[in-house]
Amino acid sequence: KKTRKYYYATFLVVYFSLSSFGYFFAYKYDIKSYLLKPILRINDKVNNNFIICFSARHLYIAGQNLLAIFFDGTLKVDDDCKQIREFVKRNSTEKGDEFTVEVRDWIRDNTNLFVLDYEFDITTKIADKNYGDVDVLALDEKRKILYSIECKNTKQAKIIYDFWKDIKNFTEKQLPKHINREKWLSNNLSVVSQRINKDVSGFKVKSIIVSSSVLPVKFVEVYKDITFTTLSQLVLENIF
Repeated sequence: KKTRKYYYATFLVVYFSLSSFGYFFAYKYDIKSYLLKPILRINDKVNNNFIICFSARHLYIAGQNLLAIFFDGTLKVDDDCKQIREFVKRNSTEKGDEFTVEVRDWIRDNTNLFVLDYEFDITTKIADKNYGDVDVLALDEKRKILYSIECKNTKQAKIIYDFWKDIKNFTEKQLPKHINREKWLSNNLSVVSQRINKDVSGFKVKSIIVSSSVLPVKFVEVYKDITFTTLSQLVLENIF
């Protein structure tokens, strides 16, 4: 007869097996994923029954971890959970907006650049299509440089799989949009001048991506023309 000790022993074996498996295959699997599943159901097919295993400490840690990954924007949600996905997206958007404001305020307060107080939208009102918005548009009027600054509130990649995923996301989705905005700005300086009430004719457009953590894509040779930096590096080095 299977006793309660048997089920607890099974629980411990599964726990350590999954933990070791996660670390061994850290390049692909999330080593923290087990924290999101603090309740274990063990089916007893012989007696057509089941037992639920959990611990108060594990539940507490799981709750703390859930809040942490929600607030840093890394919580993974199934596609059919639309309301939760929207909630996570809204939180990520708010944190991204806060980071953009922080970057914009620092540049305005610590450089001699003219900084637009709002995001510069490139919509169909002034362009052939919607190119999105420039998070921070700044001008170096002495050197005639127009800075197109993209702000990314990112989570630091720590394992090989995260590095690969981040590079894939930026090379296939994020950077093409940013590069297209840079090209549009370069080819439509007269339109930009009218929109911001500043003469930027003859200015050179320079792209900068400011993130909250180091982006793996900065080490890709093909994107050497784009400056990648973090806010902390910006404070220390002041590349402007």
